[in-house]
Amino acid sequence: MSNPILKINKINNNQKTTVVLLHGYGANAEDLAGLADYVPFSKNVNWSFIEAPFELAGNMYMKSYSWFDLNEELFTSPDKALVYEKMANLIPNKYNESMEMLLSTFREVLNTEKNIVLGGFSQGSMMALQLFNNLSSIDQKQINSLTLFSSIRFNVDNITENKTFPVFQSHGRIDEVLPFDQASLLKNILEKKYNLEFVEFNGGHQIPMDVLQSWSDFVNKTLEQTQSL
Repeated sequence: MSNPILKINKINNNQKTTVVLLHGYGANAEDLAGLADYVPFSKNVNWSFIEAPFELAGNMYMKSYSWFDLNEELFTSPDKALVYEKMANLIPNKYNESMEMLLSTFREVLNTEKNIVLGGFSQGSMMALQLFNNLSSIDQKQINSLTLFSSIRFNVDNITENKTFPVFQSHGRIDEVLPFDQASLLKNILEKKYNLEFVEFNGGHQIPMDVLQSWSDFVNKTLEQTQSL
């Protein structure tokens, strides 16, 4: 029996490039859709926002979902740095099931979209990085670039090397959810494996307009390079 296909919120502009984004913990497929109105790409694109599979209880205002369970030690341990260090190499509860469903869903996307800007925010960015590294080398060629908004280390042994592949990473210096020093440790790994552009900003767990402008410049550049090949 095949894995269920996850919900996708699509904005189809009949373009050759599609931006696929994964939301963070506690959000849904509508959460990042507003970016379609604010990101100043030089050319129009299609947008797809994939919804995580596990619904969370307790939110009376909207449906919220997660890609995998949070590590409870983050709320109980006095040494959070040690917990983050363990998280860098551990597989959290529900991750494998989530990745199987995400791969099934994303293969449907690959069947119709041939030039994809893949990314995510927070927990969704961790899944986006893992998704890319779970694709075959042939499928990876359909990914134009990878974007990680507010991400930290996770399952780092699964990160492969492709020195020419463009990756955009951003993080706030006063992020109250995922500490900046943890993002810096991820940056140290990524810059050895990919063609990384890292943008830090004076802010918290968010995607401010100046980061969206930097991301837009990054995507515009990678799309131009692809079209020139």
